[in-house]
Amino acid sequence: MTSRAANPSAQAGEPQTPGDPLHPLDPLDSASLPDPAWIEGALERIWERPEFVRAEPSLLARAVGWVQEAFLDLLRRVFSGLGPLEGWAVPVGRVLLVVFLAAGVLALGLLVYRWLRSLEPGRRGTAGGWPREAARSSDPAWWEEKARAEMAAGRFRTAAVHLYRALVLRLAARGLLRVGEGRTPGDYLAELQRVSPDTGRAFGRFLGQFHPMAYGPAMPDASAFRHLEALAAGAAGAAGAGAGAGAAETAATHEEAG
Repeated sequence: MTSRAANPSAQAGEPQTPGDPLHPLDPLDSASLPDPAWIEGALERIWERPEFVRAEPSLLARAVGWVQEAFLDLLRRVFSGLGPLEGWAVPVGRVLLVVFLAAGVLALGLLVYRWLRSLEPGRRGTAGGWPREAARSSDPAWWEEKARAEMAAGRFRTAAVHLYRALVLRLAARGLLRVGEGRTPGDYLAELQRVSPDTGRAFGRFLGQFHPMAYGPAMPDASAFRHLEALAAGAAGAAGAGAGAGAAETAATHEEAG
């Protein structure tokens, strides 16, 4: 234990001097302190550095936050009178927001997908499966020529639609079909199966290749078109064999419908 004898200045009642074991620190000299303005400027420069700057949210982020808070506030009011279920307002609201967001993203993706599909070769220039042509020729040979031209240009989907149009008109010219703008391939198939079963089977084989080629997800090629062309020729050949009886039955059917 240190006695007062070890510190003569303390015994004499003299002030303690720097370096004294009981006073190890020098007194602060106000003249050696930095200028307050300099300290303030240094702090401002520190807080202006990027790691300390808080980025302002974008307009979209603020709008999303406002919608979220408004929706949650609505749910809080709905749940406010439900007693024990009041605490479920926020969790249920967040789940619903995620579901709505997922549905919106899915709908947007579907729209983009359909738009991209519309840009595929062979889909441009078609409306409802029929070409947007100024000339609506009833000559099957004209449509067959258009189909070959589209095939040569690499627009195989449009070529398939032209070939389908040519085959329908050819079968109608032989008295086996009644052509109508609102009629579907299924309607034509049902009519053919009734008036000429052989032609109906051949037309069904044609449709089995036509639908995936014209509207399927896979892009067709020249070999697929040649195969479809052969099926169309087979259906037209079968129609030639049964055209007589089929024409009579078709005429009778049309009279009954009239």
